[in-house]
Amino acid sequence: MEAEEVGQPSAGAVEKAIMILQALGEYPGGAGVSVLARRLEMGKGTVHRILQSLTETGMAAYVPGSRSYQLGGRALQLGLLVLERIPLRYEARPTMEQIREITGESAVLLIRAGDRLVAIERTVTMKEPKRFVGVGQSYPVSIGMGGRMFLAFGGEQALEEYVRSDDFRTKDVDETTLRQQIREIRDRGYGVASSEAIPNTYGIFLPIINVREEALGVVSIFGPTDRWNEEAVDRTIGDIRAAIFDLSQRVRYMDPVFPGRSPGSSPVGVGAGGGEGMWRS
Repeated sequence: MEAEEVGQPSAGAVEKAIMILQALGEYPGGAGVSVLARRLEMGKGTVHRILQSLTETGMAAYVPGSRSYQLGGRALQLGLLVLERIPLRYEARPTMEQIREITGESAVLLIRAGDRLVAIERTVTMKEPKRFVGVGQSYPVSIGMGGRMFLAFGGEQALEEYVRSDDFRTKDVDETTLRQQIREIRDRGYGVASSEAIPNTYGIFLPIINVREEALGVVSIFGPTDRWNEEAVDRTIGDIRAAIFDLSQRVRYMDPVFPGRSPGSSPVGVGAGGGEGMWRS
């Protein structure tokens, strides 16, 4: 058995560093040591030491005027490298622009990365008020309709693992209700959410499916309820579904970008805090 090298970071320290980086991603304007310590339930000294190391490597950056930290240039570089290597977003972009022409509303492409959903492409409505999602924003797979789409179209194993998980037992919904929701999504072919993340916002969620019937991603179209609602969806859903079907045909031989754990497995993350921060109006 090899001895651990002196000076090498422990697995716990690496996990804490990842949690801090994820948390910084939720604070576009930066966050101070105290805010991060409370958010992550860590000691201030621990957070400060890790931030010092992250700053030295360029993964974080110190903002002197506000005495806060934000994601650094090296984090930006790595994120862009990953983003550029995801062909699904290039294939989906023309379809999303077509959907904006059909609906007049914003759309976002979500993929699953382990235990989180990440926005990797978007189109923004030209109308006011706007609803939109920032590329790179994320939230836990176990939260909201986006996550349920991956349960509904991720195979029976994903659903069964989730309902047996500790994470599911902390949710308000019971197993019977969840299974009924999943059946309704599968029967309809898409998901619907009203005021789920922000008030007065209606959204529909459609899966991009490969030849093995795996969900490669989910396209969500959303907008204010006074113009984007059940009636508006009824008028446009045929054209929207046709566009998503064509996209699924083009990418049918692709694999999921990040084949990950089930939605109920233990994440390395910061919990549910990214859900509401993802959406903007």
